[in-house]
Amino acid sequence: MLSDEMQEMHLTQTGWVAGNARYDDGTKDNHGCPPDAVLTVRREVVAPAIGVARVSENETKHSDDEQLIAELLAKYGKAQFCV
Repeated sequence: MLSDEMQEMHLTQTGWVAGNARYDDGTKDNHGCPPDAVLTVRREVVAPAIGVARVSENETKHSDDEQLIAELLAKYGKAQFCV
């Protein structure tokens, strides 16, 4: 395995907030999920030594208020990742 990284971003009333992360150099960020998060997006990047890299993003909703989530996404855009 050449690369196996993960990062979470949480959407809140004040914008995107960094969550947990795991990097290839062994560093880990443990920030947890803020209590006011309405949406979490988790990105994983797996790149084998041979073959095609796989990038996946999974969403977890922390609110049933679809309108609020849509408004915050319109205001703050998509999550920006560094992995």
